[in-house]
This record gives sequence, structure tokens and C-alpha cells, in this order.
Amino acid sequence: MRVLCVKFIDPATRQERENAPWLQLDHEYPVLAIDVLPDKRVLFRIESADDGTPALFDAEMFVTTSTEIPGNWRARVEEGGSLQLAPEPWLRLGFWDDFFDRKPEALETYERERAVILRDKG
Repeated sequence: MRVLCVKFIDPATRQERENAPWLQLDHEYPVLAIDVLPDKRVLFRIESADDGTPALFDAEMFVTTSTEIPGNWRARVEEGGSLQLAPEPWLRLGFWDDFFDRKPEALETYERERAVILRDKG
């Protein structure tokens, strides 16, 4: 799945803003994962433009350019009603903590699954 950034929304205020250091306007991004929250917000995990960190961004900032779903995505519903669509290893509780703590196994898992997503035209 690929999306085009069409506007910026401040994550704290949820208001539209003129610029953002972490994304580029009119730039297409592969979606690495999707989180649907109980409050009906949809977040896309996308590698940020500033340093390539996989971060969550409000789906309202994007329009879809490719609807193809990566073959390695799976679904998980968490307690409280959150829905996650992502590679199965990323759905493990604590995966993102391990990733941001720079644990080698999590970094390797991220790169392996990311490569599948990009290969599948994600």
C-alpha cells in the first residue's frame, strides 16, 4: 500500500499546519503498518523523511496511490479494541520498544519485514 502526503496535521493539536520536518508534501510513501484506534483514528506507520525512523502519522494527511496489501501483513485486535495490520513479528507485544531500544534482533526483524513490504510494492 502506498500513500501520497497531501497535508500536515500536528499530532498534539490535531490541527492542520503549514510544514512538518518529518514528511514531505506531495511525496509518496510505502505504508509499513496500520493502526486503527478505538477513537476511530487511523494511523499509518511510515518512515519519516527526516531520518527514516518508522513513525505513526494520521491517515488524514494522505490519499491512497496503491491499494496493494503486502503479503506479510497480519491482523491483531488488542484489548480495548485497537486493530493493527502489520507483519506478524511486529505485532509481538514489546516489538517496537525493542526496536527503539536498538536491540539487534528487533532491528534485523524490522529490516527483513520491511524488505518484504517494499518488494510487494508496499
